[in-house]
Amino acid sequence: MNNKSVWAFSIENKLRGARDQDRQVISYLEDLRKVNQENHHLVYLTINGKKPTSIEEDDYQKAEKEISLMSAQELCQWLASVEVKAPKIQFFVQQFQTFIQTEILSMNLASQQVNPLTEEIAKDSAYVKTALDIMNLQDELYQKLLDKLFEDLEDKFRSLENHENWKVTKETDKKPNAQYYQPIRFTSPCKNFYLAVEFNNPNFRGCFFTLSLVNTENEFIKEKLTTFLEKKYGKDRNQADKHWLYWKYFDGDVRDWTNETWARIPTGQLADEIWQELETLTTALVNLNPTP
Repeated sequence: MNNKSVWAFSIENKLRGARDQDRQVISYLEDLRKVNQENHHLVYLTINGKKPTSIEEDDYQKAEKEISLMSAQELCQWLASVEVKAPKIQFFVQQFQTFIQTEILSMNLASQQVNPLTEEIAKDSAYVKTALDIMNLQDELYQKLLDKLFEDLEDKFRSLENHENWKVTKETDKKPNAQYYQPIRFTSPCKNFYLAVEFNNPNFRGCFFTLSLVNTENEFIKEKLTTFLEKKYGKDRNQADKHWLYWKYFDGDVRDWTNETWARIPTGQLADEIWQELETLTTALVNLNPTP
């Protein structure tokens, strides 16, 4: 305001557990005071909200009003409480929340826990060999289960009327546990748009579905789909960019897959859960047929 700073604000990110350098926090506060003596603040962000180690207790007490301690969990709760209307910013915030929950909080929890079963296996050579043999088969097992899920979802799609000219495919040029892997994609007859299930993080995390354009230059298709989506979801729908016209995370452990999620594939239950979310949109799309 009038070329003067109103507030000086800084965030020190220690989510990866990096150690403080000597006098690090004191130095940051001194820099902030130089920018704005009265209105400044430092947020010290850690996994568990602990105090910084580079500042003595007496100095911390004196500067307590200038510093806020925040844990990863508190950051997630704050982000969830913030109302964001801009679609691209909303997408970024949700991506960041997913990153904290899956890459920071889950890793921290795993490092603190020892499964009792692991302790029992480690005591017996035969158990160790069997466990390692099973671990070596993990990728093959995942692929078998993904193939089964694909077949179940394809069968459900083929039960719809007017599906004949749609193409149903799965991604083959990426490893299944890679980022942005698509276990299934439904491509329109005009080949200008598709509906897909996708993971936005490695290791089967952040599962969502998206309606995306292949050719953003086709104004007829773009206008037809945009009008359709605005009628169905409103103008404030989740839209990441000009390619992703709409996207939505699945709920519960269908979003971040666990062993329990995988266990529902052989019975067809997981396919039922995914299709329950997709069926209304998919049915509308195959009947829309927006061909110029």
